[in-house]
Amino acid sequence: MPPIHISDAEQRVLAALWGAPPLTLGEVACRLPGEGWNVKTVKTLLSRLVEKGAVHEEASGSRHRYSALLRRDEVANDRIEGLIARFFDNRPEEMLAFFCRTKKITRQQAQELLAMLEEGTQ
Repeated sequence: MPPIHISDAEQRVLAALWGAPPLTLGEVACRLPGEGWNVKTVKTLLSRLVEKGAVHEEASGSRHRYSALLRRDEVANDRIEGLIARFFDNRPEEMLAFFCRTKKITRQQAQELLAMLEEGTQ
């Protein structure tokens, strides 16, 4: 199955659902106070996520409840692969080098990163 592409706004709605029991539209909106979105906007985003197969919608009386079908790591992987493709010519080593140069990592962080790379390539 091809990856489901999630927009920034859709990702924020998914984040409100991750680790939560199924939520109503109002409950999802309450978990997004810093976004400045009205309930209609949240409903639109939820509808898109349902259409994409990223969110499950369940009728519960007159209300609907929503739960995430995609895990955080699945969304993160897709977003990171997109970042690598757009900015680093599909070369993850270029992205890693960029972060090492621009984020001024410490020697300890560099050693931890090297250990993770060693572990991930075996």
